[in-house]
Order: sequence, then structure tokens, then C-alpha cells
Amino acid sequence: MTTPSRARWIAPIAALALAIGAPAAITSVANADPSLPEKTAEELLESIAAAEPVAFSGTVSQTVDLGLPDLSALEVVGPGGHGSSASPFDPMMLVTGTNTWQVWTDGDHSAKLALQVSGGEYSFTTNGSDAWFWDSAAAQVHRVSIPSHGTGHTGTMPEHAPVTPGEFAEQALEHIEPTTTVETSGTRMVAGRPAYELVLTPQDPATKIGTVRLAVDSETSLPLWFQITSTAGTPAVDVGFTDISYALPNPSIFTFSTPAGAEEIVTELPSTEDLEGLEHHGQLPDEDAPPGSAPHPSSFTGAEPTVVGEGWSAVVVLPAPDPGAAGHAGPPAGDGFTQVDPEDVDHPEGPAGGITAVLDQLPTISGDWGSGKIFEGTVFSALLADDGRIAIGAVGPDSLTAALTAAP
Repeated sequence: MTTPSRARWIAPIAALALAIGAPAAITSVANADPSLPEKTAEELLESIAAAEPVAFSGTVSQTVDLGLPDLSALEVVGPGGHGSSASPFDPMMLVTGTNTWQVWTDGDHSAKLALQVSGGEYSFTTNGSDAWFWDSAAAQVHRVSIPSHGTGHTGTMPEHAPVTPGEFAEQALEHIEPTTTVETSGTRMVAGRPAYELVLTPQDPATKIGTVRLAVDSETSLPLWFQITSTAGTPAVDVGFTDISYALPNPSIFTFSTPAGAEEIVTELPSTEDLEGLEHHGQLPDEDAPPGSAPHPSSFTGAEPTVVGEGWSAVVVLPAPDPGAAGHAGPPAGDGFTQVDPEDVDHPEGPAGGITAVLDQLPTISGDWGSGKIFEGTVFSALLADDGRIAIGAVGPDSLTAALTAAP
């Protein structure tokens, strides 16, 4: 269900999304339940890495508490091109509170995610050649046609935020670094399945992440549960299956039929030739970026982000926008994100007004690096400097100000 990772500069942001960096200090043998044979942490990591994708369907409960400020003033536009005022689905709900997902995959190119919201359903469906984003309340389908690449193989499906325990775990396990202790902590039952539990503990005193825990199916090595806890002991992300079946879902689940009367908006992803043209103009993340990836941030800001530090305490510093850079106006039209009209900048009810309302909730700090607004959450912090730079990482404010001082 997951797609290849994006540009290399995003890896430290995964400190948020839970960057961790290369081989770890692996200790401890599982104090296993008698029904399961003992396995070391190293054996469990190897089994996860070697596991073949499997077909499954199930229900996933997702609880997120990042300590975010009140975001209700933001008018966020989703893939269907409409804002929260036109739909019960608010993308911001994915980063706060509890949500329940229905999940299906054939273990190959096809997958479906369905989120039940008050007043309707919001779903993502793909069969590898097409993807559909459906909002029932808005009666709108955003269909993305994915071109074939090479010898008849389907293209890469559009990326989505992690939903399942496996998607969260993949981001964490790809970046295990030497300052991480990986241990087993016995076994547990998850959604009726016996599972081993792994605990990743950062040994970096600068990070706000206390532990990362995951439970792995003893038979399939599929992560069934994933939790991130802050250094204060607060669960920030808790995602787990409440039920799961490994039976192959009916193929009809992976084809979406637009209901009568619903609006359908069709988007074609770039072909191989188009991608080569983007790469020629420096708008692809890097040489091995997947088809359909977002343009490189430098095409929006005119400069590369700077990564200060490494591993759990890495800080990404995004440069101030360059008015002379190509694409400075923002992401291309039609990609599902709001574009701010200059006339809205001073309008209290416009997009910029919503951003201002959110920033007004944050305290102001200053130093040799300048001044700006600081947000400190449960497992990450962000600093929006008055000069336009943004620093973000799974660290406290002091690390962010130090990174701004060190960055160009």
C-alpha cells in the first residue's frame, strides 16, 4: 500500500513523521508468551524487512494528539477542490482526535481507504492505473489517471498520508540510527492476532520523542499496532487494527463507480516524457523520484532546505520564499491545495486571515537569529521566523533557534 519515499531532504522531516537514520543498537530477547517462540529484536527487524506484501482488509483506529493549536480558522482545500465549509471532511481532522478507517489491499497495486465522517464518507481507491478521491457529502469524485511506465506496468499510485500501522512503521524503521535502542517487550494480542512487540527508544537527549512501539503479526510480520510517545509520556500517535482478515478482497472493491449526479474531475499524472521535461527544469525531487511526485521545493522557494543535525534531533530549515523564483506563487493549480489570491491577504475571512488567526495563538520569541512565532507540540516543534524561514523538527524550541542561527 505504501509508495517509495520522497526527496531525500524530507527524511529529517520524518522526525515528525518519525525520522530515526541507519543500523541500531539492538538488545534484549523477547520474553515471549508460551504460544510464540522467542525472537530477538534483530530477528524481528529482519522478518519485517523480508516480509512479502499480503492481501488484507480490516478496521484501523487512529488517535493523534500532537498538541496543535486551534486550527478551525484555516480553510483547507482537499483533493476534491473544495474547502471544509463545503464538506464535513476537514483534512485537519487527520492530525488531531480519533478516526476510524476501513482498509483493503490486494498486496499489490490495489488499495482502498475509507473514512466515515459525520454526514458522509471520504475514501481513496486505487487499482494502480486509476485513483479516486470521493467525498459523498460534496458529491464529488477527483479521479487521477496514472500513466503506464516501461513495458506495460502501471504507474506509481499517488501518495497519501500514513494511515495503517504498517505505513507509520515503515517511515520509522527506514531511519533507525545508532542512537536508537531497539528492544523486544514480549507479546500481545492485536485484533485477535498474536504479535511480537518492538520498542524503539531514542538515546538523543534533544528529541521530544520518548519511544516508538509497534506490534508485529507473528505469522505475516505485518505491523498491527504503532504508537509514538513523547518524552513526557504522552501518546502522540496511536494507530492499530481493531479487526483484520487476510482473505483476498473482492477485486470490485478497487474500482470506483461514480454515482449518478456526482461531479467527476479528472487529472492526468505526468507521462515519462513530461517527467523528463520537469527534471530538465529542476522541478523533480531527485533522480530517483517516483512518477507523480511533487515538484522540488526549490521550484517554489528558489533555494534548498537546510538540514541541521541528524537522526532524531535533525531540524529542517525551509528558506524564505524568493519572489524571483519560478513557481513562487505556490503549488501548481489543480493539485488540491489552496492558492492564495493577493486580494485575500488583508481579508480577515480569506486564507491568509485564517493563517493569521492561527499564528496569533502562538507566543513570540526572539534572539540573535531574529524573531518569530513558536509552536511546541507533544513530539515536535516549529518556528516561523519573521524573515520567512521555517524550522521544524522533533525537538524543543532551543534546538530550532540554534538551527536558524546555524543555517545560511
